[in-house]
Amino acid sequence: VERPPLEPGDLESDRRRLEALVPEALRPRVWFHVREGKATEKILKAADELGARLILMGCHPKGAVERFFNGATARDVLHKARCPVWFEPVSRSRAVAPEAAAS
Repeated sequence: VERPPLEPGDLESDRRRLEALVPEALRPRVWFHVREGKATEKILKAADELGARLILMGCHPKGAVERFFNGATARDVLHKARCPVWFEPVSRSRAVAPEAAAS
């Protein structure tokens, strides 16, 4: 599936992209929150404000050196969150639901 380039700062566009990843039948059970700012800080604050029972994050397969330098957000969220954190490989999280592909 061809994806348009990301447009930083367009929160409504980001929200629609997230919604497209969830099958229509499951959308009533899923809430989407998109915020701007420092990722770790915003993720943890949103999780606390919302009383999250789980944080789902996409992850990229990386080597040890890349993880050391680039994994700060995931590592910080994992160690500082008050709820479980689930890491989903990007290859799976980018799969488009059939309903989204048809639109």
